Amino acid sequence: MASARILGRDTVLKGDWISECGRAGYWISQTSTSTLTAIPSWLTITLESELGWFSDSNDTNLQSPDGSGYLSRVARAAANTAGAIVSFRFVADRPCVISTYFGGFNNVVREGSLTWLDMDGLTLDAVSESHTSGLWSRAVIDGEVRLRIVQLANPAFYVSGLFFDPWLPSSTGLSQGFFGHTVT
Repeated sequence: MASARILGRDTVLKGDWISECGRAGYWISQTSTSTLTAIPSWLTITLESELGWFSDSNDTNLQSPDGSGYLSRVARAAANTAGAIVSFRFVADRPCVISTYFGGFNNVVREGSLTWLDMDGLTLDAVSESHTSGLWSRAVIDGEVRLRIVQLANPAFYVSGLFFDPWLPSSTGLSQGFFGHTVT
């Protein structure tokens, strides 16, 4: 049976992800036709729909995978008009954590909703989010699920990258912290 549960959000970490998440892999969009990827064998990811790509040299807030600096002019799967939808499909053969980074710059408010669905379209978990300069959302998934991202208002609410980690539950059933920061 498919499952997805949102674990929390973080606006402190920004693009400094290397020591915090992505230990099993990542998906970082570079252009409308290429991505930097390291997908673990136990996970399949498909970008199902996107309504545009967004690129801006002002946004250099996501570390390059080798840690040598920060990526600039990174294109992302973008919901670029109010009501626009971006959809990813995941097939995980074991429970895992998906950390999604929504970039931001210029301190403008970006608003969107994240909905985790099973393949029949039933909502497993959902949240509306807003941020001004970068937002992480973390969820634990298992089986075949879909992440639907809807932009609620302008400007663009865009995905800079997806990062994958094994699920390591604690005795309470929740993962060990959220990037070392307070979960809100």
